Amino acid sequence: MSKATPWAVICHRHGRQFLTQQQYDTQMNKPDSFWLCPVCRDVAGWDDDNYEKYNQLLESEAEEAQA
Repeated sequence: MSKATPWAVICHRHGRQFLTQQQYDTQMNKPDSFWLCPVCRDVAGWDDDNYEKYNQLLESEAEEAQA
């Protein structure tokens, strides 16, 4: 499994696959395309739970830094 990042897709064959910043940016620059698995390049689903978890962690860290 690749290093955990805020960006991930769920592939029906490979499960959760984390995207690098470059992979994420490349896919975001194709707004009319589907998310693709970085392993097999098949259509995958965006892992919103992973992204939300990352954002919640950032918010918690910001709140702790202000305390």
